[in-house]
Amino acid sequence: MKKLLMAFVVLTLATGVATADTYIGMYAAPTATECYAGTSVYTATTVYFTAWVDTDWSGEISAAEFYVENFPEAAGMGVITENWNTDLVIGVISYGIALAFNPPLSGPLAALGSVDFFTTDANWIPADYSMYVRPSRASNGLLLVDTDGIEYQVGGGMFTFNCSNPTNCDCLEGVATDDANWSSVKALY
Repeated sequence: MKKLLMAFVVLTLATGVATADTYIGMYAAPTATECYAGTSVYTATTVYFTAWVDTDWSGEISAAEFYVENFPEAAGMGVITENWNTDLVIGVISYGIALAFNPPLSGPLAALGSVDFFTTDANWIPADYSMYVRPSRASNGLLLVDTDGIEYQVGGGMFTFNCSNPTNCDCLEGVATDDANWSSVKALY
């Protein structure tokens, strides 16, 4: 295990920062520009689910699979309404959801759908409450499927409600960007 971890560290240092070029993100607008929004009582906050596909992607998206970690429960404090861009939906977003699209979706920005969070209690969603797109718990897949049926593992984004500092509310989870040297890595052990 230690050798595997060391190999990962060396590869990370050698290759720099890795970011997902194709991923499923959550945004405050269909234009996919901000991944945070406020909530207020008796108002709906819409979160848009968008697949970003890089320039190497060929074809169109026929399916997507993922789950959302830290998805808020309504619990009498709000109403959640899912609005997917397809009727072909299997599962639940808080465990694992699969969406199939007919006709397929085109990129580079493909709108998977949206979820409305209608707040009825000001204490429902606190400040700096983040949700994360993760691999489905049902299949362990965070993926997009092209029209040839080929599955592509993709990255996942994050969304923050009631963000107190927008510079800290990134759309993708942060990864290490500081330069490191071998001595500082060995010091961890």
